[in-house]
Amino acid sequence: MRLAVLGLPDWAARAAVMGADVRYCGPDPKPMLRRAAKVLPGLYDRTPPAGDLTMCGTPDLAVDGADLILTAPTSGISATVPVVHIGGGPEGATVAHSGTPAWLVPEVVLTGPGAARIAPLLVGIGVAAVDALTPLPTDTMLDGPEREAAIVGSLRALREANVGPGRNLAQTEALWPWPDPDWSQPVETADRVVPLDWLDYNGHMTEARYLHAFGNATDRLMHMLGCTPDYIAAGHSFFTAETHIRHIGEANAGDRIRIHSQALMVDGAKMRFFHMMRVADRIVATSEHFMLHVSLKTRRSVPPLPPLDGGMARFGAAELTWPDGAGRAVGQPR
Repeated sequence: MRLAVLGLPDWAARAAVMGADVRYCGPDPKPMLRRAAKVLPGLYDRTPPAGDLTMCGTPDLAVDGADLILTAPTSGISATVPVVHIGGGPEGATVAHSGTPAWLVPEVVLTGPGAARIAPLLVGIGVAAVDALTPLPTDTMLDGPEREAAIVGSLRALREANVGPGRNLAQTEALWPWPDPDWSQPVETADRVVPLDWLDYNGHMTEARYLHAFGNATDRLMHMLGCTPDYIAAGHSFFTAETHIRHIGEANAGDRIRIHSQALMVDGAKMRFFHMMRVADRIVATSEHFMLHVSLKTRRSVPPLPPLDGGMARFGAAELTWPDGAGRAVGQPR
């Protein structure tokens, strides 16, 4: 989506981070863009698609070819495409009232004649139109990164509960396509950004969140192989029997982490595999897992059923070289 933003650096930052082609005219957006790029993607369990921000010298250059225009209240812009005045506007205008900071809070209250037409367009940058904004941490004792971390934690908790703006996060993420896997090499099972609320007292990603991230990668791998929600609902799934995580480097807030996974052994109900977590080209952690396919009725291992049996066979057929660290014991010298 091509988005024109006039005089609103916070909205320009949000839209660019969330994948829009932004044409912007206004005050310097770079400080806000840097902050949004570090914090906003951490709301999601996947990295948002890449966007772009182009500076324009005049409003006319910014709005040329736009699908939607977001503008400050005092702007007198008129156009044939939808226009949203943020925070207030002239009589008869479509107005959006947002939470603070606007680049982080994924809700607006839309009023005016164009609201129904504009609401679906805002979904593309992760913003839902609601009747009333959801209360989020606004304690005056919190400011800057502390307040942002509190908002991120609150929104992610709402996502787990699938309510309010948390539901919007999941719905936005569902719009992003997954890449087709190449089973001849380790497959990508996670691509996400470390959230602010995943840090510990050492200032880096806390130990428990490595298991969280690897667990999500395992869930994605299961789905790719054919162990889908429908398959599980029919009475079969996987149980984890053993896990071994190695911490090799550090991941920090805002780091993009990618996980690739490969089979070590697939034999009937048994599956052993290896996750590799990278920040850029650095491996920061690995995780080795042994899982059993089970009947949820008997709670015992049983052979996999179609289509999972075919997916597991394909996963194991690559016969890739074991990666460094596979099969290691705890405390074994490097």
